[in-house]
Amino acid sequence: MTDHPQSPTPPALRITQYALRSTPHSCRRYDVTAPLARALDLVGERWTLLLIRQLLSGDQRYADLHTALLGMSSNLLSSRLRRLQAAGIIERVQLNGGSAQFYRLTPGGEGLAPVVWALDAWAQEYLEQAPEEALAAAQSSPAHDRCGHKLSLQWYCSHCGRAVRDTELEPPPPLL
Repeated sequence: MTDHPQSPTPPALRITQYALRSTPHSCRRYDVTAPLARALDLVGERWTLLLIRQLLSGDQRYADLHTALLGMSSNLLSSRLRRLQAAGIIERVQLNGGSAQFYRLTPGGEGLAPVVWALDAWAQEYLEQAPEEALAAAQSSPAHDRCGHKLSLQWYCSHCGRAVRDTELEPPPPLL
């Protein structure tokens, strides 16, 4: 196994509980208190991860987002942008005295990149695709900026820094 250099723990990121309008320990749509349920309550709605994926490619104007996300209504896009902005996942930046604006991910939004890419890799491997979809999927996968090759996901131990295979994972206890 290869060692993975330990990186310092990033400063705590505060994502507001905007979407979790009930008590701090329960979720609006899920009857469990697991962090995953809270995260899904915020980013699990239709179009939300695709919107975040689009913003992973860089800052975007509203019109560019609407064009890229074919089939997403203008009202729904506005609603998702407001919700993600209120939750601290994205921010709206005004330029030229407010005449031009664009959206960008906050550090909390950028922290979703591994989740988005992992879900994308899972879909490419396990979901059946038409040939044109497979080509588009291959072109949409992240690549190493130095060599241009496709990236693969790998777990590393936060204590010893060593790579961990799937067969070496100890899953957390079940929710119930």
